Amino acid sequence: MKHAQTAAMRPAMKTKSSERGSACRAKAPRTLLPDGVYEAQAMRIRKVPFFSDLRIYLELRLVNHEGRSGETVWAVFKHYDQPGPRSKFYKAWSISAGRQPRKGELLSADDLLGHIFKIRCRTVDRDEDGDPYPDALKYSVAKIIGLSVRNYRRQTRSPHLIPCTDYQLPTSPSGEATVRGDGQG
Repeated sequence: MKHAQTAAMRPAMKTKSSERGSACRAKAPRTLLPDGVYEAQAMRIRKVPFFSDLRIYLELRLVNHEGRSGETVWAVFKHYDQPGPRSKFYKAWSISAGRQPRKGELLSADDLLGHIFKIRCRTVDRDEDGDPYPDALKYSVAKIIGLSVRNYRRQTRSPHLIPCTDYQLPTSPSGEATVRGDGQG
């Protein structure tokens, strides 16, 4: 009786791969870009468990790049309870905020969203064991190296992001491209 109750309590469980046979669904292929510097807008965050750690994946969508605008590349950060100045996340947060965080300040990955960053893409051509990938499996990862457009709407915690389209970036008198949430450019 106990076995029948357990089976009845789990009707919505996913089917096991052994029950489907040998078929499975593939994930979307990863983007491969030529190595170089691009501009990309931070669109969303995914936090993924990775063994005993947590990884933060930042989706970056290319903008203002002929033929490649709208393509997605990911920046990956290791999650730390107290990130230090040498961590990639600390550096990316500092770039987006335009300053270093104060001691004890809460650093949120959401603070990266909406900004248009200058990124450096590189090709991953080896697997985790150091074996070379065939050309079909190579992909690109991004590293944030600068800020192209600060999204002032993001600082007010507004959920609205700058539309990811080709457009001419407005510039301030100092030459820094800016976008403000008050419609003034």
